[in-house]
Amino acid sequence: MSCNVTAGRLEACKDQIGGLKAMYIIIYDEDLYWWRNQADYPLTARGITGTPSAFKFDLQGNNTYSSEIISSRENGTTYQKKTLEINLKGLEYQLFDTIMTLAKGRFYVGVETRAGIQTGDLSESPEDVLLLMGCGNRANQNDAKISARGAELISANVVTGGAMGDFTGATIVIESNDDCGDAGRTGEFLPKNQIGF
Repeated sequence: MSCNVTAGRLEACKDQIGGLKAMYIIIYDEDLYWWRNQADYPLTARGITGTPSAFKFDLQGNNTYSSEIISSRENGTTYQKKTLEINLKGLEYQLFDTIMTLAKGRFYVGVETRAGIQTGDLSESPEDVLLLMGCGNRANQNDAKISARGAELISANVVTGGAMGDFTGATIVIESNDDCGDAGRTGEFLPKNQIGF
């Protein structure tokens, strides 16, 4: 296996914006996995009939997504730790119920950024592409099934705030440890139409 760099990169233009527009909770199914039968974009849902069930959560304010590559020469391993930290405003019963349901299970997450995702596929609008949490990035179909582990809610902090203008609601953190997969594959990019949006 070759691990050599094959291209450089120019300094990017100053045209990026930060922030998240929405998250999509995609129901975990032990038969569902994400795979692409070519070396390029996009991923497609496999193993189930029809479109995976997903629920959209609109986001405003201070919400962040990060993807950290963790590599160990000693262990010979490399994986991605993806973290989504979001603020859900309000203290209604449905919010508590949703948090408890998420805390007890696992799921996939699609993350929609304000800037959109440039995939290199000119037929795909940047606004129609999500970052996918909870799956690996494998060329082999069997490996793709194995690496689809899902994401999990690892903490939830519900606050009322002290002053009248303080944040009232829940800050939740969702995390996944994803297989980095095969070199040269953009495995975390998911078209919204794959989940019915």
